Amino acid sequence: MPLNFTKAASLTLVAVLSLASVAASRARQGESVGELPYEGKDSLVSVLGRMDVMLILRSWRAKGVLVCTHGFDVHACLWVENAYPCGIFEVLRQPYKTQLAEMKGVIGALQPLTLTGFGSSSHSPVAGDGTAKQFGESRVYTFVPDLGLYNSDVPIAVPSSTKFQPDYLSELDSFGWRSPMVDQFTCPESIMAALKSCGMAPDPVTCAGTWGSYFPRIGFINHPSQAIAAAMQALRAGRAASRPLGRVVLSTYDYEPRTGHYIQMIEPVSKLGTSIGSPFPEALDLGAGSTYGNYLFVHFGIFEYCAECLPVRLVEERPPF
Repeated sequence: MPLNFTKAASLTLVAVLSLASVAASRARQGESVGELPYEGKDSLVSVLGRMDVMLILRSWRAKGVLVCTHGFDVHACLWVENAYPCGIFEVLRQPYKTQLAEMKGVIGALQPLTLTGFGSSSHSPVAGDGTAKQFGESRVYTFVPDLGLYNSDVPIAVPSSTKFQPDYLSELDSFGWRSPMVDQFTCPESIMAALKSCGMAPDPVTCAGTWGSYFPRIGFINHPSQAIAAAMQALRAGRAASRPLGRVVLSTYDYEPRTGHYIQMIEPVSKLGTSIGSPFPEALDLGAGSTYGNYLFVHFGIFEYCAECLPVRLVEERPPF
């Protein structure tokens, strides 16, 4: 599938910045805290190998039959929807680190390019101030793997995009990722979110069920669960990358994370895909503590499609299950 100009430019920019910054990256090695066990542990191949591919079939359903015309030709098609992997989200407690081997050199080389004076927080998974406040850096990557389903006999909604593309690194968006001020001016939903509690009255627009609020789209969150907090930080980063007004992004993430769609944990332990905002968060939380606070997720959007009549598109949010 061909790259459009914007996405090709983003990949070229990252490659150029990586080459230009390699000398500075090497000079910083003496000041580094050292390589952590999770760095470069995963790759796109290993993520693909642990991906819950069967979620595509488990979520598949026929919505009806559509009839459309193209000139004098009449077409009838089966209208279907299903989940499909479209992104990788990372959450880390340490800045300029990554679990993906393909991005290790690139992210390390970007360190001199921090655009504001706000440094990265070094909050532990649970702050020592008597609260459940947590902080994490986050990355968002477009990842639409070719699973050989484009020409399947059974109609399946498969989004068209580049296979892998870095979209968002929170270190480059340090002010937006730390201050709710940006969302106050760019996201009307943040005002509504501030007036309500997702724990008491969750709605699918501003809340990921009872997991927490999408707004403000910042890396600080109060949550008793390390794993669910990381999932919320990942979803907030995905939201920031998909609606980048006022934010610093490498490219727009085309698949906004929505309530009722799916997220799958890959690290620190691989699990099956979970409905975003599920009322049974234990499935995601159980046994998912991380010593270093590193989390890796695959985002599955739900897409609909009808051959000849309806192009593949992301469906709206829905109540989680």
